[in-house]
Amino acid sequence: MVFKIIPLSSSDFTENSNKLSSEIINENTLKFHEKKASEDTIMHRVGIATADGKIVGFGMGVSGSWDPILLPGHFDISIRVDKNWINQGLGSMLFEKVTRFAKNNGGTVVQCGIRETEQTNIAWLEEKGFTKVFHTFESQLDLSTFNIDHYKSIFEDVEWSGVEFKSFAEYPQDDKWLQRFFDFWWELAMDAPGMEGKTRPDFEVLKNQFQGIDREGFILAIEEDKWIAMSMIINESNEIFYNSLTGVQRGYRGKGIALAVKLKAIGYAKQKGAKLIRTHNDSNNIPMLNINQKLGYEKQTGIYFFEKQI
Repeated sequence: MVFKIIPLSSSDFTENSNKLSSEIINENTLKFHEKKASEDTIMHRVGIATADGKIVGFGMGVSGSWDPILLPGHFDISIRVDKNWINQGLGSMLFEKVTRFAKNNGGTVVQCGIRETEQTNIAWLEEKGFTKVFHTFESQLDLSTFNIDHYKSIFEDVEWSGVEFKSFAEYPQDDKWLQRFFDFWWELAMDAPGMEGKTRPDFEVLKNQFQGIDREGFILAIEEDKWIAMSMIINESNEIFYNSLTGVQRGYRGKGIALAVKLKAIGYAKQKGAKLIRTHNDSNNIPMLNINQKLGYEKQTGIYFFEKQI
């Protein structure tokens, strides 16, 4: 059978949608990509279509400021093939297309994440020369059964020691304070497993990435005027929030501050009507995994991340 690779975007989605497999790609996802992209994002999205125009596969390669900690020369790739059309070489065709695009745009490494249960796809990546670089997984907290009052003593102990909590939204939101926030965010982020060798994004890149995010959910732990810990929680939808980072400065660890600031972030999400909180953790981040377990987070299917030099 003859297949054709065609470019995809939300603007031409209507033309293809009557023959598009919604399990592969949909209009909302295409629009999300475009909303997330900035001027320096390098992105290529293609569909693979049958002779009668039905799209049975999707491929994407993206770099630039798409992810604030994406290394220079690294491209995130995503390849999906309809389950009724696997084992016909379509994945390889899409892989070749997005890899060639990455090379032509200065790419030196392609990377992707895949669920640990997808053993067939993992084997396919390994056959293509990918190497497993780290393992992470999602955890979820059901807020319908979560009672923050059970942790009242945690706050009392920490606040008694002179630590207070404040939202970053209470500070001026000018470039001076944003710079201070990004400095602190990067200091904490660099201590997380898997961040070794990452390059700090430029100020304007970070400013663009944080544009439009409710900063009231960025909870800071403060001793006098010094920021010593933070937990960032972001509204993904009306009922789902995402806890993207929790960190404590090295000299203040082991004092219950991480648990307390994380609880403050959970309390904020619950106050805003959240029913579920998601987060991701590297499998080597034992201290944070222990905190999540104590709070009642339930572990979901893990994700392996792979890389390949191109």
